[in-house]
Amino acid sequence: MMRLVLISVLLAAAGTSAWAGAWLREKGSSFTAISVTTFEEGEGGYKYKSSLYAEWGLRENLTIGLDAEEHQDLYGHALVFARIPIADFSQAGRFAAEFGVGAHHRQRSTWAL
Repeated sequence: MMRLVLISVLLAAAGTSAWAGAWLREKGSSFTAISVTTFEEGEGGYKYKSSLYAEWGLRENLTIGLDAEEHQDLYGHALVFARIPIADFSQAGRFAAEFGVGAHHRQRSTWAL
C-alpha cells in the first residue's frame, strides 16, 4: 500500500501545469489523457470503463483532437474535433470555437454526435 502511495505522489510531482479551458495547442505539441477503471459488479463479475482524450497542435491556428469512451461494450462514444481561435483578449481571456463529428452507441444502437 505504501508503495502505491509513493508511486502516486511521484507521478503527481512529475506532471506539469496545464491551462484551463479549451484553447489551442502550440504547433507540434500535444496532450493525451488515458483512463481505465475496473469495478466489481454483482457476484464476482468485473466491468471496465475506459476513455481517451488527445489533442495536437496541427498549425498555429488549428488544434485537432479525439475524445473516446467505452463502457464494457454497453455504451460509449468517439468524437473527432477541430478547434480554432476566435479572439484573444490578453489578460481578460480567450475565445475559441470547436467543431466535431462522431458517434455514440448504446449496445447495438448508434447515432451521430
